[in-house]
Amino acid sequence: MLVYFMIISGFVDVSEGCCGTAPFGVSGICTLLSLCPNPSSYVFWDSAHPTERAYRFVVSSILQQHTNNVSNSFAFAPVNSSLSN
Repeated sequence: MLVYFMIISGFVDVSEGCCGTAPFGVSGICTLLSLCPNPSSYVFWDSAHPTERAYRFVVSSILQQHTNNVSNSFAFAPVNSSLSN
């Protein structure tokens, strides 16, 4: 499901790493010659680490979900009248 949302969010490559020349971006050293031209279009920087844009996407999704949960939980909370005096 997360991969689907990343694809519709504009990520071009959701399976390979930007850095590295081997499959899935696995290589011992990341060099300027082995970088992809547009790292923000990749989900993974290398075989294990997401790109900055992917981190932002995940964190934003988590914060948005928790913000909605917090807002919904306070929407129906009883008002403590003793605090307003």
